[in-house]
Amino acid sequence: MSEPVGRARVVRVSLLLLMVVGIAVVLLLRPDGTGSPSSEPSPSSSSPTPTETVSPPTARRPPGERAFCAGFVSLADAQARYADDPAAQGAALEEAADRMVGLGVPESMPPAAGGGYYTLLNGIYSSLGKALDPAAVPGALPGEQLPDSGAAFSAYLAQACPA
Repeated sequence: MSEPVGRARVVRVSLLLLMVVGIAVVLLLRPDGTGSPSSEPSPSSSSPTPTETVSPPTARRPPGERAFCAGFVSLADAQARYADDPAAQGAALEEAADRMVGLGVPESMPPAAGGGYYTLLNGIYSSLGKALDPAAVPGALPGEQLPDSGAAFSAYLAQACPA
Protein backbone atom coordinates (compact mmCIF):
# COMPACT_ATOMS: atom_id res chain seq x y z
CA MET A 1 0.00 0.00 0.00
CA SER A 2 2.92 2.37 0.60
CA GLU A 3 4.09 1.95 -3.02
CA PRO A 4 1.26 4.09 -4.57
CA VAL A 5 1.66 6.73 -1.86
CA GLY A 6 5.43 6.88 -2.50
CA ARG A 7 4.86 7.10 -6.27
CA ALA A 8 2.31 9.88 -5.80
CA ARG A 9 4.78 11.86 -3.72
CA VAL A 10 7.52 11.42 -6.35
CA VAL A 11 5.10 12.62 -9.04
CA ARG A 12 4.10 15.69 -7.00
CA VAL A 13 7.72 16.56 -6.24
CA SER A 14 8.72 16.07 -9.89
CA LEU A 15 5.88 18.28 -11.14
CA LEU A 16 6.74 20.94 -8.59
CA LEU A 17 10.42 20.82 -9.54
CA LEU A 18 9.60 21.13 -13.24
CA MET A 19 7.32 24.11 -12.62
CA VAL A 20 9.92 25.84 -10.41
CA VAL A 21 12.66 25.33 -13.00
CA GLY A 22 10.34 26.56 -15.76
CA ILE A 23 9.45 29.68 -13.80
CA ALA A 24 13.12 30.30 -12.99
CA VAL A 25 14.02 30.04 -16.68
CA VAL A 26 11.27 32.52 -17.60
CA LEU A 27 12.42 34.93 -14.90
CA LEU A 28 16.00 34.66 -16.07
CA LEU A 29 14.93 35.46 -19.61
CA ARG A 30 12.88 38.42 -18.32
CA PRO A 31 15.24 39.91 -15.70
CA ASP A 32 13.08 42.95 -14.92
CA GLY A 33 10.31 40.64 -13.65
CA THR A 34 7.59 42.36 -15.70
CA GLY A 35 7.23 39.65 -18.32
CA SER A 36 8.70 41.88 -21.02
CA PRO A 37 12.28 42.48 -22.01
CA SER A 38 13.88 45.43 -20.27
CA SER A 39 14.03 48.59 -22.36
CA GLU A 40 17.81 48.77 -22.21
CA PRO A 41 19.30 45.30 -22.57
CA SER A 42 22.76 44.95 -21.17
CA PRO A 43 25.32 42.59 -22.68
CA SER A 44 25.58 40.65 -19.42
CA SER A 45 21.81 39.99 -19.16
CA SER A 46 21.10 38.99 -22.75
CA SER A 47 20.47 35.33 -23.37
CA PRO A 48 22.06 33.49 -26.28
CA THR A 49 20.11 33.44 -29.53
CA PRO A 50 18.51 30.05 -30.11
CA THR A 51 20.23 28.15 -32.88
CA GLU A 52 17.22 26.06 -33.89
CA THR A 53 13.45 26.32 -33.67
CA VAL A 54 11.48 23.22 -32.75
CA SER A 55 8.31 22.89 -34.83
CA PRO A 56 5.27 20.72 -34.19
CA PRO A 57 4.45 17.71 -36.35
CA THR A 58 2.17 18.51 -39.29
CA ALA A 59 -0.86 16.46 -38.23
CA ARG A 60 -1.78 14.85 -34.96
CA ARG A 61 -4.80 13.84 -32.94
CA PRO A 62 -5.06 15.47 -29.50
CA PRO A 63 -4.05 13.11 -26.69
CA GLY A 64 -6.28 12.18 -23.80
CA GLU A 65 -5.50 13.58 -20.37
CA ARG A 66 -4.10 10.25 -19.17
CA ALA A 67 -1.52 10.10 -22.01
CA PHE A 68 -0.65 13.78 -21.53
CA CYS A 69 -0.14 13.34 -17.79
CA ALA A 70 2.04 10.26 -18.26
CA GLY A 71 4.17 12.16 -20.76
CA PHE A 72 4.40 15.15 -18.47
CA VAL A 73 5.59 12.99 -15.56
CA SER A 74 8.27 11.59 -17.89
CA LEU A 75 9.27 15.15 -18.85
CA ALA A 76 9.43 16.15 -15.15
CA ASP A 77 11.69 13.16 -14.45
CA ALA A 78 13.97 14.13 -17.36
CA GLN A 79 14.06 17.74 -16.10
CA ALA A 80 15.08 16.56 -12.62
CA ARG A 81 17.90 14.44 -14.06
CA TYR A 82 19.00 17.38 -16.23
CA ALA A 83 19.10 19.68 -13.19
CA ASP A 84 21.47 17.19 -11.51
CA ASP A 85 23.78 16.78 -14.53
CA PRO A 86 23.09 19.10 -17.50
CA ALA A 87 26.04 17.92 -19.59
CA ALA A 88 25.06 14.26 -19.43
CA GLN A 89 21.27 14.65 -19.49
CA GLY A 90 20.68 17.34 -22.15
CA ALA A 91 19.88 14.86 -24.92
CA ALA A 92 17.45 12.94 -22.70
CA LEU A 93 15.66 16.17 -21.72
CA GLU A 94 15.39 17.21 -25.36
CA GLU A 95 13.97 13.79 -26.29
CA ALA A 96 11.37 14.03 -23.51
CA ALA A 97 10.40 17.57 -24.60
CA ASP A 98 10.22 16.42 -28.25
CA ARG A 99 7.89 13.59 -27.22
CA MET A 100 5.59 16.09 -25.50
CA VAL A 101 5.57 18.34 -28.57
CA GLY A 102 4.79 15.29 -30.72
CA LEU A 103 2.04 14.24 -28.34
CA GLY A 104 0.23 17.57 -28.51
CA VAL A 105 -2.20 19.00 -25.98
CA PRO A 106 -5.52 17.61 -24.77
CA GLU A 107 -8.62 19.33 -26.08
CA SER A 108 -9.60 19.95 -22.45
CA MET A 109 -6.62 22.28 -21.83
CA PRO A 110 -7.86 25.90 -21.60
CA PRO A 111 -6.03 28.48 -23.77
CA ALA A 112 -4.56 30.27 -20.72
CA ALA A 113 -3.16 26.96 -19.41
CA GLY A 114 -1.79 26.27 -22.88
CA GLY A 115 0.07 29.58 -22.66
CA GLY A 116 1.69 28.47 -19.42
CA TYR A 117 2.53 25.08 -20.92
CA TYR A 118 4.08 26.76 -23.97
CA THR A 119 6.13 29.07 -21.71
CA LEU A 120 7.35 26.08 -19.71
CA LEU A 121 8.29 24.02 -22.80
CA ASN A 122 9.94 27.00 -24.47
CA GLY A 123 11.98 27.57 -21.29
CA ILE A 124 13.20 23.97 -21.45
CA TYR A 125 14.17 24.33 -25.11
CA SER A 126 15.80 27.70 -24.37
CA SER A 127 18.00 26.04 -21.75
CA LEU A 128 19.11 23.69 -24.55
CA GLY A 129 19.85 26.57 -26.96
CA LYS A 130 16.66 26.15 -28.99
CA ALA A 131 13.30 27.85 -29.35
CA LEU A 132 9.82 26.37 -29.59
CA ASP A 133 7.49 27.36 -32.42
CA PRO A 134 4.32 28.84 -30.86
CA ALA A 135 2.27 26.54 -33.12
CA ALA A 136 3.58 23.60 -31.06
CA VAL A 137 0.86 24.29 -28.48
CA PRO A 138 -2.30 24.69 -30.58
CA GLY A 139 -4.93 27.03 -29.21
CA ALA A 140 -2.64 28.45 -26.53
CA LEU A 141 -2.75 32.12 -25.74
CA PRO A 142 0.78 33.57 -25.63
CA GLY A 143 2.04 33.03 -22.08
CA GLU A 144 4.08 36.22 -22.11
CA GLN A 145 0.85 38.22 -22.52
CA LEU A 146 -0.96 36.44 -19.69
CA PRO A 147 0.45 37.14 -16.26
CA ASP A 148 -1.35 34.12 -14.75
CA SER A 149 -0.68 31.56 -17.49
CA GLY A 150 1.74 29.63 -15.27
CA ALA A 151 -0.88 29.44 -12.54
CA ALA A 152 -3.51 28.39 -15.10
CA PHE A 153 -1.27 25.55 -16.28
CA SER A 154 -0.58 24.49 -12.68
CA ALA A 155 -4.32 24.45 -12.00
CA TYR A 156 -4.90 22.38 -15.14
CA LEU A 157 -2.26 19.86 -14.01
CA ALA A 158 -3.82 19.63 -10.55
CA GLN A 159 -7.24 18.95 -12.09
CA ALA A 160 -6.23 16.69 -14.98
CA CYS A 161 -3.29 14.85 -13.43
CA PRO A 162 -4.16 14.15 -9.80
CA ALA A 163 -1.29 12.38 -8.09
